[in-house]
Amino acid sequence: MYTSESGSQAVSLQHDIEHLQSPRCSPSRSRDSPSGEPPPSAPTNLPSTPPAARFPFINIDLGDSRPSESAYTNPAERRQFGMPLTGVLPLEPPLELFVWPEDSLSKEGKPEADRLVPAPRVPQPPKGCGVYPEAPEYVLNVELDHSYRRGWRYAAPFLLDTKHIQKENMLHIQMPPNVTPTRFNLTTRSFVADPIPGMVRLPLGIPLVHHVAGDPKRAVTAVCAHSLSTLMEYDEGPKVLELVPRLMELTWGREKTDSDPGAPGIFALPGMQHNLRSKNVDASKRVPGDGSFNLASTHGEGEGYGHFSPAVQTNTPQAAATIKEVLKILHQLYRLIMPLCISRFEWDMMELHGYENNVVAFGGLKPGPTSVQHNSSSSANVFDLDLPETENIPSPAPAQSPAESHPPPAEHRFIDLEDHLISVLKRSGNLNTAIGPQGSPHGDFKDDALWFTLFVLMFRLPKGSDMGAFLWMRGAIYLRETDEYILFASFKAQDIHSGSAPTYVQQLKDAMEETVKLFKMFGSQVRCGYVLYPSMAATTHSTQILYTPSLRFLLTPADPRANKRHYYTSHGNTVLGDEHSRANRLAREGVLALKNFFSQSALNFKLNIDALLDHTTYTDENGVIQKVDCAPIDIDDDETYEMLSLYRRYFFWWLQVISDYSLGVTKPAFKERQQSVKDTLAGLRHQVSQPIPTERKLVIRPRLLKLPSDSPVIVQVVGRKLQGSEAIWTLILKGSPAEVEVSQSSAKWLAAPLNGQKCLQYYLKYGNSPPPVKDAEQPSRVGEPDTVPEPLLEPVKSHLQSDEHAAQGQPAPDFVHAESDPSRPLVSAAQPTDVASNMNPGSSTDVSSRPIASVAQPTDRALAPAALNAASNVNADSPSTGDSPIREKRKSHPRSNVDSQAPHRKQKRPRRKTPVLSDSEEDELPSEPKSKRQRLGGKDLFLSDSEEEEEPEPEFEVDKIVAFRQQNGQRQWRVRWKGYGADDDLWLGAEDLERARELLDTFNLENGVLDPQPLDLTADTPEPPSSDDEYELPALNSNGKRLRRFTKELDRDIVASGGGQSRRSE
Repeated sequence: MYTSESGSQAVSLQHDIEHLQSPRCSPSRSRDSPSGEPPPSAPTNLPSTPPAARFPFINIDLGDSRPSESAYTNPAERRQFGMPLTGVLPLEPPLELFVWPEDSLSKEGKPEADRLVPAPRVPQPPKGCGVYPEAPEYVLNVELDHSYRRGWRYAAPFLLDTKHIQKENMLHIQMPPNVTPTRFNLTTRSFVADPIPGMVRLPLGIPLVHHVAGDPKRAVTAVCAHSLSTLMEYDEGPKVLELVPRLMELTWGREKTDSDPGAPGIFALPGMQHNLRSKNVDASKRVPGDGSFNLASTHGEGEGYGHFSPAVQTNTPQAAATIKEVLKILHQLYRLIMPLCISRFEWDMMELHGYENNVVAFGGLKPGPTSVQHNSSSSANVFDLDLPETENIPSPAPAQSPAESHPPPAEHRFIDLEDHLISVLKRSGNLNTAIGPQGSPHGDFKDDALWFTLFVLMFRLPKGSDMGAFLWMRGAIYLRETDEYILFASFKAQDIHSGSAPTYVQQLKDAMEETVKLFKMFGSQVRCGYVLYPSMAATTHSTQILYTPSLRFLLTPADPRANKRHYYTSHGNTVLGDEHSRANRLAREGVLALKNFFSQSALNFKLNIDALLDHTTYTDENGVIQKVDCAPIDIDDDETYEMLSLYRRYFFWWLQVISDYSLGVTKPAFKERQQSVKDTLAGLRHQVSQPIPTERKLVIRPRLLKLPSDSPVIVQVVGRKLQGSEAIWTLILKGSPAEVEVSQSSAKWLAAPLNGQKCLQYYLKYGNSPPPVKDAEQPSRVGEPDTVPEPLLEPVKSHLQSDEHAAQGQPAPDFVHAESDPSRPLVSAAQPTDVASNMNPGSSTDVSSRPIASVAQPTDRALAPAALNAASNVNADSPSTGDSPIREKRKSHPRSNVDSQAPHRKQKRPRRKTPVLSDSEEDELPSEPKSKRQRLGGKDLFLSDSEEEEEPEPEFEVDKIVAFRQQNGQRQWRVRWKGYGADDDLWLGAEDLERARELLDTFNLENGVLDPQPLDLTADTPEPPSSDDEYELPALNSNGKRLRRFTKELDRDIVASGGGQSRRSE
């Protein structure tokens, strides 16, 4: 059904039920109204509005059946307005009736290809390094299918027994090769991109479909894309073409002239606010106008189920007018294009849901998406190819026929761009730099899975440019076109997808800007997109929708934050569309709530919904008083209610199909797995021939370290002290039982693999002191190879092998990577929270093998002694090449003056190997791991002041949570790490488990651990967010957590240092 928003008579695409066409909006037709007269305040000469917005049920002969008697588990409760969330019995629909009329089908014939075959695959990445998408074959239907307007679609089965495998693949998915073009054709002056391995290229205008469990009746449209040329196959095409030029002008802007004041592009409107999805973009590197902006409604979380309200955006008159017009155009485009992409049944189910729940669509009254996100980006791969003088570049006007690809003639000349890709790329070939997470694989997990997202993608590129591939990872489908300035794509946004940056030649873009009049203004942005999506919070009414401030009655009690919220009555004029759409949306919401209230209260209101609406008026843009429309679905009418009950059963059947089709990927799980892959890949980039560590990366960055093959080998570290700013080590070396003193600044071999491990382990235990007497009397085991964790031995073994090769006359590498430098893995992997209190000298598991919590480490923790800063001014790459001074030392170990001032370190008894710990032994578990910089005073033990670490703290992954306790008023959870046993468990607070929140919530739910932080309803309300990303109350945000944690640690340190009472008791 397609209508204008002016209320003209709807044209049904199938036979409408005749009884729904009766003018029941007239007061004289109201069954329960005692009088047909309008209220005194209403003009008496207004005509009754026709039922233009009635929902077009298909013509199903019900006979004497009453579907309402068999549709519900409790029929008495279901005769209310709004789609029930539960309690409806599913029924498979007669899909042969859900078809499009013959005269509405595409004018194009059968596609040439009978099947879409994936491009040749490449080997999958190594284990732990992610997964590339792999497509099945998509097969064309044999006979014309009237359920799709195109008549033809490519389909592949989705088998339920592979669902768990596909889910795991999506959690680890990575961008495949060949996303960026690698050649430039000098003859055609266009980029050439190879097929993306393992994926299928999406043909324009033809839907790709997945058959759930291989059943064609359970067909779910995966993706469909259109250009302006493919839209011309339908009656809707010219209407779309009329809307696009104005949308382009509003999007890109107009230059100022003598006769035209001009207008900025929508992304350049003064005061535009980036949404939370751009929060990870470095503001100092962001190009003005780049970013992600929410233009319609948003779901704010933090108070129960949250609320749905108009988005926060600039509200200047110019901005409001621009955004309002853009939203109206996008609403019309959605309703024109979406039926050309999906099946009739999918469209009817969305229509039913939208009408029944009065879904608050933006830009108009008809059902449609609830939210729109605008992404603008200047990110691109820009090449300066020094081309010869170019001719005037024609406008990339709409093609009259689909673009065809022909094999290049033999005389075509190509430039290989692979050598340019690293040195010439303006960006990294992705969109993260400009718009945040949308530029990398992601899913919109809060969208309603029953609805579809429409992506309107616009380009400002010269002819021959690569527009950047758009990839749908599930199903392994990609869209890549050239010489189109606007594309439309429909898909399920809950599934993982990603875009890539376009590629162009600078000279061609400069020439285009001089000659092309299609764009009224030129700037740095080359790619803009509007994402029209359905928020599940709004479509299902599962959260409070802020239509009005508190009514002080019903479910809207007095709200002390009302003056800080945004409501549709006060802030929704820009979002809701014209006055007709706004008035009808608000009127329907009010009367539907009123009718349901009286129904649930067993009270007879005497007036049906149409009678209520017929007495409701509004003033339009011209100051004329108008009546609102009648309701699209009136359940007070018996025939309508019976048909609605049947459709509800169809809807719940479809809900089952979508549930089977959904992979169940969640945002926390996806982020966790992607981070794991990222860490593994970071470790791989730093390795030469070593295997990828499975327990996350253990090193920070590669570092040159030339080591002679005959370097001294440490047998035992006896002590370490400071002489001024110089660190002196007392050692026993291989080949001599005598103790020797070694200056750290001149002994580069201290950083050799096994030497560095022993030195660092000693320092982490004892600092600048000899070991306590009890330990000194016993042979030290901290340096023995059999006590070093196996993951840390890998780089050591590799380095030893290279030394052996050098000893045998074989060429050795010129340098050793940091993976072969033991000091760096140990710094990264060891996690003691305090040198004195959290180390267990007798533990059978080397503390250096303990993992780091997979959370961002706070920066406001106590640092190591300040003297360490002076002691660590040692450059491992020192130019000194002479022998280091080594002198023998007497057997006794008097402390130096500096050492004598160090506090006495309390001894701890060894921890038992058994995982069953006593209370006293549990207390010895480290409870707050510190970052490497905090443990070592901000520096690597063998890193000088001039050397800076380049990458963040490596992380380990939580395997499970095994216990809970209250310790000194603090709530702590005992964490076990993947790849480690009970001896390496840590007690952590909730603030240290944010990255493992899903595991924490599951443990708390299963073990009855209650949330100790109730919401503070008297606190100030934060500004509503600008996207569907959740936000938290001030009492629960990350800054508040850091402040509470820092205060707790400060109190502890004051008491521990003998400073008396803590601040809380002052």
